[in-house]
Amino acid sequence: DPQQGMMRPPVATSSARTSGPRVSTTPTEDAGYRVIAPAEVRFPGVCCVGIGIPALLPLHNPTSRWLQCALQLLSINANGEQQASTGSDIFHLKQKTIIGPHTTEEIKVIFTPHHPGVYVAQVQVSSCLVLANSEDAAVIDNMPSVVNIQAIAEKPFVQVTAGEAGLLNFGDLPGSTTVCLPVKLTNHTRASVPVRLILSSSSAMWHCFSFKDTRRDSGSSAARRSNPLPDNNTVYHCTLQAKSDQQVPEPAIVMVQFRAPDKQHNTSGVLGPPDEYSGRVDIEMDTPGPTSVIASVPMKARVGVARIHAPRTLQALVLTTSVGTTISRSVPLKNAGNIPVTVDLTVNKAQEVFTLLPSTLTLHPGQQSEVTVQFAPKNAPDMVNSLMTMCVRPAGPQYEVLLRGESVVLEKKPSAAADAPPVLSNKQFLSWGGVPMGRALQQKLVLRNSSQIQTLKLDLTIRDDSNGCFQLQSSFMEHEQLSSSRQVILKPLEDFPVHLIFAPTRVATMQAKLVIKPPKGNTKFTIPLSGYGGTSNLTVEGLRAVSDMYIANLGEVSVG
Repeated sequence: DPQQGMMRPPVATSSARTSGPRVSTTPTEDAGYRVIAPAEVRFPGVCCVGIGIPALLPLHNPTSRWLQCALQLLSINANGEQQASTGSDIFHLKQKTIIGPHTTEEIKVIFTPHHPGVYVAQVQVSSCLVLANSEDAAVIDNMPSVVNIQAIAEKPFVQVTAGEAGLLNFGDLPGSTTVCLPVKLTNHTRASVPVRLILSSSSAMWHCFSFKDTRRDSGSSAARRSNPLPDNNTVYHCTLQAKSDQQVPEPAIVMVQFRAPDKQHNTSGVLGPPDEYSGRVDIEMDTPGPTSVIASVPMKARVGVARIHAPRTLQALVLTTSVGTTISRSVPLKNAGNIPVTVDLTVNKAQEVFTLLPSTLTLHPGQQSEVTVQFAPKNAPDMVNSLMTMCVRPAGPQYEVLLRGESVVLEKKPSAAADAPPVLSNKQFLSWGGVPMGRALQQKLVLRNSSQIQTLKLDLTIRDDSNGCFQLQSSFMEHEQLSSSRQVILKPLEDFPVHLIFAPTRVATMQAKLVIKPPKGNTKFTIPLSGYGGTSNLTVEGLRAVSDMYIANLGEVSVG
């Protein structure tokens, strides 16, 4: 192209400049001097409405002469309807070019649709020799080529997801705090969509909201950026990848950052309400001309003072107990600031013996609550030091309290079980059932000294409310003696039989207790005794004795 600094090609000259007829060398007389153009050119993929994409139209000069080409847009068909205008604002290409011998030049065609649909354009390609005589050079090609150019355009559909209910709420923050929240952009269009995000806020808040470029670290493939994002940037450019036929691409994540300004407050003064900050994020097509907003996401934040008050005397918390037990202490905390705070409570070491309940605490302005510190030592005697940390989300301030746990060895006091004599019995109760009046029935239980070294001396006593119906029976030489109490001595591991007599004096149920206790101490054992004075006699008539059983004749029995 001479206008682009190319060398001027040699020109064809007219022959026979003397008098007489002139020999013409125009393309109309030599149809072989013509460029070769394809019958069809398709734009790759799908184009987004309002965004221009290029395609190449190759023109080849097969001759050994320089050829001049003219390109003319004949018609444009959109969704089956002929466009009234020439469509020069939809398809853009240069109208003239010069191609050297045996050279192919690729003509750039720019497709910029304004509406979605299928577009077909017809471009006429004419060519002729480059001649010195302008009159001959302007000869029109009588056999031009026609190229069909096809393209598809879609309206952009970008889904914007941000925070809860489409709001970026940075929450209540103390001064000098930075919080980042994501804005997710999902492209549901089959074409790549360049977008531009713009932060808008009042002049007093412009330095608080900005974009943070995290893609340099994350390597996200859902969107592309060509240049790193500077700090405090309020405009963000990226290109959303096209949707494939199989699936929707992962959303592009753009981080919006809020930096709370530093707040200086008098610690003893009365706090006013927190400062409120607001703004919005506008997402629009990244085009040089006028464009429409795809979505707007509002933003808000409140900046105040986060202050936690604990008792002034709480410099260190000392907890003392023994192994196997747990001691608890409560630490009162009060929110003395003007914004709600969430406090994370942790123990920096010895977490196996120190426990904090709860581990997270939320306090509204003026609210007070308690944190329980538990200490359960594993070894004794021992002393364990730790630090309870109370950190206000997201980035402080932080408070610390020293924890000191002391485990001691407690002196063991003798228990009642230790004072109890090592005596065992083979029966837990004795029951005589029915005994006829005037007769006596004997039963036996065995007491055992379970100690291997200790000799036991025991007092046996019957506590009877039945006028002496229960008695202890003992033998001395050839004489038997009945009594309500006696003493026995058991050697180590000795078994001693104890005989008891039940002789009822009336027809009734009678009960008593056998009390076993050492002469000293308050420990005693009791064995319940029960019996009934008198017997029963049950007679069933009409039975026939057969061997050791009785048979009753029931007569005829019908079914059912």
